[in-house]
Amino acid sequence: VPHGADLYVLKFIIHDWPDAKALEVLASCRRAMKRGAALLLADQVVCGRNEPCESKPSDVAMMVHNGGRNRTEAEYRALLDS
Repeated sequence: VPHGADLYVLKFIIHDWPDAKALEVLASCRRAMKRGAALLLADQVVCGRNEPCESKPSDVAMMVHNGGRNRTEAEYRALLDS
């Protein structure tokens, strides 16, 4: 990850990875970020239980193909807080 940028964009990256690997990617970004830099995370968000949404079939595909998954907003927040 290049050091010192003002903005880092991860589009459809974090969903490819299980939590431990996703945290490694985010930590790499954090190490490269200067004070005041921002991270834009663009990924699909899974809606609540028993709510239909387009990200659920993709969520299953991510789990089967590479161990990743789409996450709920709360799950993304927990990853970012870590």
